Amino acid sequence: MVLVVCIFNLAIALICLYFTWQVWQWRRALAQAADVLVNCEISTHETLKGAPEAIRAGQQSTRQLRQQIQNLRPQIQQANQVLSVVGAGLAFVRRRRLAQRAIARRGASRP
Repeated sequence: MVLVVCIFNLAIALICLYFTWQVWQWRRALAQAADVLVNCEISTHETLKGAPEAIRAGQQSTRQLRQQIQNLRPQIQQANQVLSVVGAGLAFVRRRRLAQRAIARRGASRP
């Protein structure tokens, strides 16, 4: 009977030792994962520590650019109007030249 109790206790001890070893392995794996996460956090922090200032500067530049565009809109409209008038004038001149050439050809082809 004592032998059965000793074997049973030894089996329980071996099972507990196995579970202890597994927990120790999990702890090591979790510690490594925690170290990786800490390193990632440090790296991310170093990478992004200047981001708020850069974002603010970008927003300010965008605001200034929008204001400049707003200020240039009347000039752009005037330039478009001038280009429309110039385009219409050029089209008129082209039609006139074509008409003159056609008239000159008809006159040259008549004997």
